[in-house]
Amino acid sequence: MHKHKANELKICIVSDQHLSANPRVWKEADLLASNGYSVVIVTRFNSKAHKERDEEILKRLHPNIEYKAAVNTIVSEIGFVKKALYKLRHEEALLLKKMGVETKYLVSTDPDAIYAAAKKEQADLYIAHVECGFYAGRKLAQSGERVIFDFEDWHSEDYLVPTRPVKYLSQLENFAINEGIASYCPSESMAKALTERYNANKQPEVIYNGFPQAEFIEAPENKKPVLVWFSQTVGAGRGLEKFLAALKDVKEPVVLRIVGNCNDEYKKTLESLFPYEQQHELELLKPVKHDELHSLLSSCDVGLALESNYPQSRNTTITNKILQYMQAGLKILATDTLGQQEVAERVGNAIKVMPNNNVDLWSKAITDVLSTEVDRKGTVALYNKIYSFEAQHQKLLDIVKCALEK
Repeated sequence: MHKHKANELKICIVSDQHLSANPRVWKEADLLASNGYSVVIVTRFNSKAHKERDEEILKRLHPNIEYKAAVNTIVSEIGFVKKALYKLRHEEALLLKKMGVETKYLVSTDPDAIYAAAKKEQADLYIAHVECGFYAGRKLAQSGERVIFDFEDWHSEDYLVPTRPVKYLSQLENFAINEGIASYCPSESMAKALTERYNANKQPEVIYNGFPQAEFIEAPENKKPVLVWFSQTVGAGRGLEKFLAALKDVKEPVVLRIVGNCNDEYKKTLESLFPYEQQHELELLKPVKHDELHSLLSSCDVGLALESNYPQSRNTTITNKILQYMQAGLKILATDTLGQQEVAERVGNAIKVMPNNNVDLWSKAITDVLSTEVDRKGTVALYNKIYSFEAQHQKLLDIVKCALEK
């Protein structure tokens, strides 16, 4: 295990997610460690597969990073008593929610253990991520610690999970933006909306979710234009059904390449909706590793960013998806969320925005983007300058330096 040098400032990143499920944490940790800080990540393990992927990520990161699980809920690695306790706590929390009472055990399995482990690190600065991090971050700040809060997402505005304790999370967010030593989020749209919602006297800084710059790959000459959409999980309600309805009225034959885990039932749904009669082709591919995704995207022509305007968490964020399309130099079809319009205003004709509330206009948007000529290298250069992780480096380092001086 790495031993911290006496003269190193120590930063503790607090989460309850695996690194492999939370790239914002490992990118941040690697940057800080590479700039002379000792970094420890305190989190929770809940998946053996994710834990193995975490180890692969850690091998690529700076050695001055420690990775610790304050809580382990991997079924094969915990005893019967602890398993029963966690289950009982969760069931009790769900019952209380039905009665109108939201508790910390809907935020995470054992948030106080995460807090205690973080506090024990005696770090010079803490950076709180995700819901459990905000819980621990509030307790750390109340105990006199310096805490920065990273609004990776607008958690209290994600209503898609019915058990989500939105009122409780709203209280944590209110504290984070108004009492934290600093805060940041992934878009200007979210920063403005959070400031307005919580009547904050300081707006969060913006740290985009971009990945490190990648080698430019020349586009191949595809026989038909290739349109791509990717996610870990392919399923209903992600905009694909609306897109297929619009594709029926597109005369130029295209290939639609969908990348992600798709169960047999939804595969049948896609195939039943797909307009094969227009000579379009459907390709369903399994997910690829992150370091292979850039090459796959670069072989395509148009990226699909079919985000919903609801809830506000989706409306105001800028997803990894649209940024990775830019990184590959693709033309982009994007729905009109506030976050995606924010990107489109900078990018010009490489992004075509479609109204979520009027699918009748989508087929024209698809036809228009197919006939639009764009400078792929120009799109990549803009991505590198504004959205890449390298472009966020100095902003993040300045926030951290300022927080340590307070």
